[in-house]
Amino acid sequence: MRFLGDELTITTAADWNHAGKAKLFLYNVHYFDDLNAVDAQERLALHSALIERWIVDNPAPLGNGWESYPLSLRIVNWIAHFSRRDTVPQHWLDSLATQALYLSKRIEYHLLGNHLFTNAKALVFAGCFLENNDRLLSTGLAILQRELPEQVLSDGGHFELSPMYHCIAMADLIDLVNLANSYPDKIPSDTRQDWKRTLKLMFRWLDHMQHPDARISLFNDAAFGIAPDRQTLAAYAKTQAIEFDEGTEPIHYAEASGYVAVHSTSLTCMMDVGRIGPDYIPGHAHADSLTFELSLHGQRVVCDSGTSVYGTGAERLRQRGTNAHNTVVVDSENSSEVWSGFRVARRAYPLNVSVKPPLVDSQNTAISKHESDSYTRSIEGLVVSAGHTGYRRLPGQCTHHRQWSFGDGKITINDKVSGNFNEAIALYHLHPDVLAEQNDSGVLLILANKQSARFTAHGGSIRIEPSTWHPEFGVSVPSQRLVVTFTHNELTTTLAWREPMIQQ
Repeated sequence: MRFLGDELTITTAADWNHAGKAKLFLYNVHYFDDLNAVDAQERLALHSALIERWIVDNPAPLGNGWESYPLSLRIVNWIAHFSRRDTVPQHWLDSLATQALYLSKRIEYHLLGNHLFTNAKALVFAGCFLENNDRLLSTGLAILQRELPEQVLSDGGHFELSPMYHCIAMADLIDLVNLANSYPDKIPSDTRQDWKRTLKLMFRWLDHMQHPDARISLFNDAAFGIAPDRQTLAAYAKTQAIEFDEGTEPIHYAEASGYVAVHSTSLTCMMDVGRIGPDYIPGHAHADSLTFELSLHGQRVVCDSGTSVYGTGAERLRQRGTNAHNTVVVDSENSSEVWSGFRVARRAYPLNVSVKPPLVDSQNTAISKHESDSYTRSIEGLVVSAGHTGYRRLPGQCTHHRQWSFGDGKITINDKVSGNFNEAIALYHLHPDVLAEQNDSGVLLILANKQSARFTAHGGSIRIEPSTWHPEFGVSVPSQRLVVTFTHNELTTTLAWREPMIQQ
């Protein structure tokens, strides 16, 4: 088995819970995702042997496979696989029923979030597929009815504020619509319609949080290769008669999520001006207040450094820390106190968020976001600003405020740190395909397609450092980052390129 840049050969029953493998890797061993992967029908004999082997080697309740989250994913995968087979051995069904009943006694109410949603989905699947298990169905539906409006915000974003987990939640919800279409007598029609309406909002949110390469931004815990991409989700949704809009507005403020997205001919930019996540479940949050990602000419340029590991190690802490994001670090401290693998103590809250749209007519009258979601076809003149409270816990009681101003072929970022501090630095992590070359006027950024941009700073000194980008679990790619040290308490940086940012 190969997952997350690692592999394992199962030779004994103990290997299913190999002591030398990471927890997340072992979870994947027990998911059984390959039962429903591309060309799965060609591996029918292998999958049959694997199911048999799992049942023999993993008696209840021993090992990672009986923990509620992998248990939930496996139940759904087995049911989807069983539904395509002409016959299913009775002892397979018996094992499935045992797993579902075991899960129903160990629902992850203590973890909440995506874990609880996944538990509920599995119970709904089992309640529909297994005979005489209406209690499982009713329990699962009740949890979903309560959690869906909690976990999907009014702007369509998933409340853990990770584009990856957003896509996972979308796939789960499309699966549930598929199930409802297959069992119309068991799942009420109004429930199915509510799921479809929610998905329409979620597609809109996702469209704005993608780069031109059609892949997600990497805010908070996020990586490629884990969740289905937008194209896959859209194709699946259409098979279930789920309606959604295509395309994006040039400027989109997802206020409940705290993200502002800009899409123009030359530029894509996504700015984080919100909370780091829900107060009661910040496990997938990073200390990344006022970070951003940016693409130019269809290529990623400024990137959050990504997520390659879970667990409780030093690298996990580093990747969650402020130093791994495109924002300001004060006195080498994190803007939110991330600790352990999935914990946050004192955390930053946003301040004074403002999205001032461009001027749109000859009278220089601006359209507010309440009058038009798309504001205007041009982004020139847009100003986004916000602050956060994360550094107020420091002795100097500092506040960081950032303003992004969009002009003709340039973006200007003004950072101000109020209060007393010894050192403040602004960080800009570059995509591995971007080469940074320093000269007397600043830094020249050379993109893979030979396009270029110029980075300059006023009120600070620039240096180029080696860094790493982590687009997938288990992957670390060498890259560069720009480190700008504040001379005083205010710093202005400008990224300029040749083509104007006008939507054609």
